[in-house]
Amino acid sequence: MEPRELRPFSELIADGGADMVMVGHVVHANITEPGRPASLSPRAVQGLLRTKLGYDGAIVSDDMQMGALTRSFTPDDCILLGIEAGLDLFIYSNRQHPDPQMPARFHRIVKAAVESGRVPRARIEESVRRLSALRHSINEWRASPMK
Repeated sequence: MEPRELRPFSELIADGGADMVMVGHVVHANITEPGRPASLSPRAVQGLLRTKLGYDGAIVSDDMQMGALTRSFTPDDCILLGIEAGLDLFIYSNRQHPDPQMPARFHRIVKAAVESGRVPRARIEESVRRLSALRHSINEWRASPMK
């Protein structure tokens, strides 16, 4: 992306105006790895958002059951690739492809990935830290008289 295209994002992040950033399932030749949407792309999440823009808040996915993902990736791949990309929070509408076992499945997949060494435990702890900070920020806002 051109610097002018990143300016609104970098200014918002620099001002501390973003408690959370949502990453979509878009593909952009200059941002994502070939064949990967931004939501599953370490280059987009870690390279652009974390390193280039210096964002350290929570990064949330768009709906992980959208066709942009389900046409090319299995649900298990989406979970693992999303974690490896750097997502902290995953959205599942559970409407188009209802799976009442998704929370248990998600937990099982992440646990197995950590136990096998594919995903470092520290990576999960980073997300826990960011989500705890987000929760704290939301609680402060809720308690504020100037809502």
